Amino acid sequence: MKTLKMNARLLSIIGTVQAAKDLFIREMSLYECDRAEKPDPACLCYSDRMHGDDDYITRTRNYFFAMADEMVEAAGLVKNEFCFEALCRYQVTADISRTKFEHLGQYSFSY
Repeated sequence: MKTLKMNARLLSIIGTVQAAKDLFIREMSLYECDRAEKPDPACLCYSDRMHGDDDYITRTRNYFFAMADEMVEAAGLVKNEFCFEALCRYQVTADISRTKFEHLGQYSFSY
C-alpha cells in the first residue's frame, strides 16, 4: 500500500474520476429505456447510439486509464486496479473541500 500526501493535482484527479463515474451513472438513469425484444428506435439510450458500454464502472475505468500518463504520475499515482478503486471510493470530506491548496498535505490518500 502506498500513501500520498494530498495536493491540488491529486484532489483534482480524484474529483474528476468521481465526477465521471457520477456522470456515467446519471446518464444511464436518464437514458434508460425498455429493453424489449424490439425496442422503439426513438428510445435507444445514448450509450447504445454511441456504441458505448452501459457498465458505468468500465466506462469510469476507461476514463481513468485514458488520462495522460504524465499527469497521473505527477500526482504520485499509477494506472492499476488498486489505484483506480481507491480513487473511486475516496471520501472527499467537507473539510478537505474547504482547505486551501497549500494546506492539503494534512490529508492523505492511500492505494
